[in-house]
Amino acid sequence: MGTLIGIAIILRWCIKDKMGVPVGDDMGHEYDGIRELNNDLPKWWSYLFIGTFFFAAIYLALYPGLGNYKGLLGWTSSDQTVTT
Repeated sequence: MGTLIGIAIILRWCIKDKMGVPVGDDMGHEYDGIRELNNDLPKWWSYLFIGTFFFAAIYLALYPGLGNYKGLLGWTSSDQTVTT
């Protein structure tokens, strides 16, 4: 659970624009003729990351993944039978 909270804090911190460079402008870095521009991440990339965060939270609530917490579904691996 601490990992999810940490990811949320990092996400919030990264969303803020602290560079002081307007979006789309040159950052002043150039390597092998490639200039770095201050561009936002694509929206689908951001939504996918946020969706992954919510999926992890729901998964950990439903299944046992937090120490002794049994999950809302009560699933355990010992209930599974091996068939050959």
